Amino acid sequence: MIYVKNKNYQLIKSLINSFWASAAIMIYKIFPKLNHDTTKLIHLILHAIAIVLGAVGIYCAFKFHNESGIANLYSLHSWLGIGTISLYGIQVTKRHQIKLDL
Repeated sequence: MIYVKNKNYQLIKSLINSFWASAAIMIYKIFPKLNHDTTKLIHLILHAIAIVLGAVGIYCAFKFHNESGIANLYSLHSWLGIGTISLYGIQVTKRHQIKLDL
């Protein structure tokens, strides 16, 4: 099982928002001469990495709370975090499902 200390939660959260999701959005401008299908695949992979890191971040928060005796989902911050990652996952999944005709 993956175990990441709580201090890594902040790093993971920052990487998701500032790097992976932004890189996925900007990939079409970064490589304008690359084949469109290849660019689309890179875009999908970067979004998938962001979603996986989001799940790991949520896991780290729950693990830390359980080990520290803190109640889970007791604050608005917790609910907003779960909601944000969930909506991001739904958005990416639905958008790429439509574009890739799966």
